[in-house]
Amino acid sequence: MTREEKALLDTIAFTEGTLGVSNNGYDVVVGSKRLISGWTKDTTIVHGGSNWYDKSTNSTAAGRYQFLYSTWLGGSNSNPGPNLPMTKENQDKRGLDLINNALKNTDKTKLIIKSNFNDALNKLAKTWASIPVTSDFTDSNGVHKAGTSYYNKDGINKTHISADKIFEIYKLALSKY
Repeated sequence: MTREEKALLDTIAFTEGTLGVSNNGYDVVVGSKRLISGWTKDTTIVHGGSNWYDKSTNSTAAGRYQFLYSTWLGGSNSNPGPNLPMTKENQDKRGLDLINNALKNTDKTKLIIKSNFNDALNKLAKTWASIPVTSDFTDSNGVHKAGTSYYNKDGINKTHISADKIFEIYKLALSKY
C-alpha cells in the first residue's frame, strides 16, 4: 500500500468519525453508537447486516470506514459478495478497493495539489456520505451543492467537515508515512 493510500484511508476514517475511536474505528458500528463486542484485529465476526441497523440514521454502517452491509458484501442485492470477517486487514482491503474504484485514472501522488484533491473528494463523496462535494454539479441523482454530502437529499446524511479541513487532515496523515 502506498503512503497516499494509507493517508486516504486515515482521512476517510477521520471524516467517518472513527479515527482513534476504540480500536481505531475497526470495531465501530454506526458512527460509534456501539462497538462490535469481542472484535480483534483477526476477528471471525462478519458484518451484522440488519442486526446492526440503526433506525435514527437508517444505516448498517460498520467498521473503520463505516461500510454499509451491501457495500461490505461488494456485490448487488441480487448477487452479493461474501460476508468476510471484519478483520483489520479485510476492512483496509475493502476500503482501498473502494478508493481505487472511485479514483481510477487518478494519480494519487498529485493529491497534495489542492485542486487535484478536491477533484478526488468529488469522486469519493459518492461512496462516503461524510465527504462533501467541492463544487456544484448535476448528475443523474440531481443537483449537488458544494460543501454538502452527495447524499444529503435524504434528510439524514450530512457532512460536518469542510473540504479545506479534510485537505489539512490528508496532508497531516501523509506526513506520517
